[in-house]
Amino acid sequence: MFSKTKSCPFCGSQKSEPLNNNDLSTNFYVEEIIFDLKISFKFLKKKLKKKRCKVCFTVFFSTWFNDLIKKKIFLSIYGQHNMGWQNFYDFKKKLLSPNHGDLFKDLKNMIKFKTYGEYGCPFNGLMFDLLKEEVKQKNTLKKYINLNVKHLSEKVRDFSSKKIKKKMILLPKIKRIYNKIFVIDSSHLIWGKNDISENCSSLALADKIFDFHLYDSNEKELAKKKIDLFGFFMTLDHCEKPLKLLKKILNISKYVIIHSHTNENITAQHSFVLTKKIKSFLEKKKIYNLDITESIEKDPLRNKGINYKTNEMYLLCSKSRNNIYKYKI
Repeated sequence: MFSKTKSCPFCGSQKSEPLNNNDLSTNFYVEEIIFDLKISFKFLKKKLKKKRCKVCFTVFFSTWFNDLIKKKIFLSIYGQHNMGWQNFYDFKKKLLSPNHGDLFKDLKNMIKFKTYGEYGCPFNGLMFDLLKEEVKQKNTLKKYINLNVKHLSEKVRDFSSKKIKKKMILLPKIKRIYNKIFVIDSSHLIWGKNDISENCSSLALADKIFDFHLYDSNEKELAKKKIDLFGFFMTLDHCEKPLKLLKKILNISKYVIIHSHTNENITAQHSFVLTKKIKSFLEKKKIYNLDITESIEKDPLRNKGINYKTNEMYLLCSKSRNNIYKYKI
């Protein structure tokens, strides 16, 4: 059920120090894990061991779930990404974008981007903000979202029925002003194509709503792309090889924004968590960066709106020193 690792999952270093795991906490993901595995939280707490990398300062579980179990966690134990779907339904009901404060407006003013990409979970980042600019009229936007859900959910057939009636659904015409890409890979640490609600997978629904170009991270065509901005929104810590993927994306994107947890009291559905000290490690790797967390003002009444300045990080990165240093004071 468990396996050990000597290497940091972010940078690969084997130089690390043990950390106390007494503060291990639970949440709905962890509750589902221990329920399905038929173990107690006390047993889980005893088995998991935690370390801090001495090179990049990432905190990780040196004893975590083995390959068999980790695949099941994001496939069948808890295959639905709660935070992503909460973001979607907040938008569907109230046209509320994910709770990132003025991040979209600030990045738009700084970078003036027209090409944009994201990785992993399509409802976590800035795609809804882009959609709001493409569909200015609120009633039209709500209709567009609702009809796309209806159109996609009705494609799920009842094979016990011999006659299938197809219904024509006319969607409002959208004038696209942003070129969007979305990147997925074969990581077993992230919610995938089985992330479903109302008969819709998040990836399929996002494809219909946002109209993006979908790429696998290993596709040769992806390496040929040139875009302005790319976002990892609570997804870089769900990669199998995060540093490798980050470098690959930095080769095609002028800027990369990383939104991540930084609380060292890592919960059991994650294998690792970045810390604020990652900044100095990235600089040594010539990944220049700027922590803009302090400039973010979130709605405290919404998801991820409390204590985010101490347990989250928004890090703007680039391979170009000038791209970043012109914003540093």
